[in-house]
Amino acid sequence: MQTRKSTMMEINMTPAQIEAARVGLKMTRAELAKAAMVSEATILRMEKPKAKASSLSRNRDKVVAELESRGVEFGEDGSVRVPTQNAG
Repeated sequence: MQTRKSTMMEINMTPAQIEAARVGLKMTRAELAKAAMVSEATILRMEKPKAKASSLSRNRDKVVAELESRGVEFGEDGSVRVPTQNAG
């Protein structure tokens, strides 16, 4: 699996990837929305299977940037890698 920090121009992010990243980080939609400075309704729309990428691009960029800042990597093959939490 090839993963890397994405730019929205390089990888067509899917709703499933965004949801998997959020759930993998154990974040609620409200927490992700607040961190990315978008509405919770935006997160909900982004995670719907029929989300229109073009209409969400600016907000999607904010959300993806927030997820990546937390260590999430999105694969070109549709995979999502979430960092493991080290118990300390």
